[in-house]
Amino acid sequence: MSKYIIKDAVISINSVDLSDRVAEVTINMNADDVDVSTMGTGVHEHLGGLRNDSFVVKFLQDFAAAKVDATLFPLLATADSQPTFPVAVQPFVGSPSATNPEYSCAEGILLDYQPMQGAVGARSEVDVTFFANDSIVRDPTGP
Repeated sequence: MSKYIIKDAVISINSVDLSDRVAEVTINMNADDVDVSTMGTGVHEHLGGLRNDSFVVKFLQDFAAAKVDATLFPLLATADSQPTFPVAVQPFVGSPSATNPEYSCAEGILLDYQPMQGAVGARSEVDVTFFANDSIVRDPTGP
């Protein structure tokens, strides 16, 4: 069994590589649980409903050009603008492969963004959830 330490994951938001500002990343791939139990079954029966995939990223905030705030702020959805953008994550630096698959969605959306949060003397962290408006796909070959 292969084991590894997360230390060089690649995180790209709207084709901007922000890996050097990422402290944590989680890929959530799930479907709604739809109960289809009927009389006489004696157990709950389940079907997968609508997908609810997302990427959760903890960034170390950076206001420099082409870094965290400059990339995320224009992507924030509003009542008048619903931008979608590609999101991609790989476990390791390098080309996607069977042992370094790319998890991606073509239509991520950012619904909530706090550009500043933190206490005096602490590092400035920004927790962001990118919802997938399509399913996250696993691609061992890349784009």
